[in-house]
Amino acid sequence: MLYNLGDKWLIVTNAVNTSKIREWLEQNIERFKLSVKVLDKTLEWVLIAVQGPKAIKAIESLGAPKEVLDLQPLSFLENVLLEKAGARALIVSRSGWTGEDGFEIIAETSDGEKILRLLHDEGFTFCGLAARDSLRMEMGFLLYEHEIDENTTPVEARYWLVFTPGPKIDCIGCRALIEKLKKGVERVRVGLKLSKKARIIPRKGDRVFIEDIEIGVITSGAYSPVLGRSIAQAYVDVRHALLGMKVEVERKGKRYSAKIVEPPFVQPISMLGKPVL
Repeated sequence: MLYNLGDKWLIVTNAVNTSKIREWLEQNIERFKLSVKVLDKTLEWVLIAVQGPKAIKAIESLGAPKEVLDLQPLSFLENVLLEKAGARALIVSRSGWTGEDGFEIIAETSDGEKILRLLHDEGFTFCGLAARDSLRMEMGFLLYEHEIDENTTPVEARYWLVFTPGPKIDCIGCRALIEKLKKGVERVRVGLKLSKKARIIPRKGDRVFIEDIEIGVITSGAYSPVLGRSIAQAYVDVRHALLGMKVEVERKGKRYSAKIVEPPFVQPISMLGKPVL
């Protein structure tokens, strides 16, 4: 996630690739002779995601005056900078990785526990990573080292949120991506919806077949409480990436029926509308 804070930018990374991104930034600052300084706030700040239909009520329970923090006008991905307002939170952003309306609070580490206690005292429930991941999967969102990595392009991932081709687009890697669009790709990311009879959860590395032909590999899998069945994301041979195509997922030597679908698997019940994938 990239936040525009006026004369500063804030990058919130996946925890496992923080050092990679910092090194890449520093290399390109040197390469282009830029007057930019990179500060690592990982141990100084915390991020708390408040998601769901009562998210506004939850944030308001923290006590920030409305003239300082008015949430209603914020659109998806917009944020408010509060570091000069004497508030516990430094940044409040209307964002999240669930498909629902919600906010992400960035605060100093010393205030993180205070904020969590205030939310807990107001009756809001803490959510574990497994629950969060099922929400991510139902929306078809991508996860680093699963659907995206250094060897996978946004073209293969169909991740147009980070790259929209056009005549005025100019960025590091843009030419390579445009060339990839022209030439085409050999594999693409798809969604898989398993049969309700399949009492398994696909895992990264499980293979996808059409009869005896291996066509792809699973990158993420989860049980969808909303659909009452397992779902997955996979990269498959572009020649077989057809909506409704019946396939089989191999898990521990056994095969289970599934079909190719277009994420999101569940339409979000929120102000966000259909997510941009």
